Amino acid sequence: MKLLESTRFEALSNALCVQTGDSKIIGRIESYSCKMAGGEKALYKRFNPEGVNPNDLQALSPPQSATQYSTSVSGDEEGPLCDTISRKTLFYLIATLNSAFPDYDFMDAKSHEFSKEPSRQWVTNAIDTNLAATIGDQFRLLGPSLWSAIDDEISLENCDIYSYDPDLGSDPFGEDGCLWSFNYFFYNKKLKRIVFFTCRAIRGLGGISHSFLRWYIYTPPTPVIIRTYSAYFTHQRCPHTYTRWTSVVVGGRTVGNRLHSTVSCVSYGW
Repeated sequence: MKLLESTRFEALSNALCVQTGDSKIIGRIESYSCKMAGGEKALYKRFNPEGVNPNDLQALSPPQSATQYSTSVSGDEEGPLCDTISRKTLFYLIATLNSAFPDYDFMDAKSHEFSKEPSRQWVTNAIDTNLAATIGDQFRLLGPSLWSAIDDEISLENCDIYSYDPDLGSDPFGEDGCLWSFNYFFYNKKLKRIVFFTCRAIRGLGGISHSFLRWYIYTPPTPVIIRTYSAYFTHQRCPHTYTRWTSVVVGGRTVGNRLHSTVSCVSYGW
């Protein structure tokens, strides 16, 4: 999958990375060509070995909105039918994940970890609701530009929309403090292109980021004290897990406050 450069998507991705209260939003929108690049041809052959037809269909999981959608449309109470996806298209989704998250390998992802969304309206409403509730007025101003850019890139009315909802073991957003996340693929078969929209909300560190705290853990000598734990990071560290801290002090100066979550500190030998 080749990443297609887009200054509009870069600007939108930057706008979707914001700190709000005690949480942080990290969003990203990228466009990919379905033309295989690098070692993807070998991966494709491994994914579809001899004797396996790339057009064979795999069962998808029903999307979260499927029950409500099918009931409102059909008027009956029967459960939604499962959608299917060809192995070739499934490979495109997996290859997109591999390109978007190069530190992870998604080749073992199964079709039941993906869903086909019943309508564009459901997807736009779900995304708008999450982001508007978290970012507020900032997203209400950003939303029209966001959907206009996506439509110009992929032609939404001609797209199939898929989502990725993995189990906890394979979720790249499965870290502590993740409040919610979504991963949507807007696939235009005619254009042979996928727009990938991924976003997550992380419970913040009260003004101090995970990377900042991790930097101090790895690079003494300045001591870091989490006051409510009576914890002191030194060169000789032991595994500990602490919860519900109220302030972080670096070199005698308070740099973060009010986090109420679990913090794990593992041993790094020097």
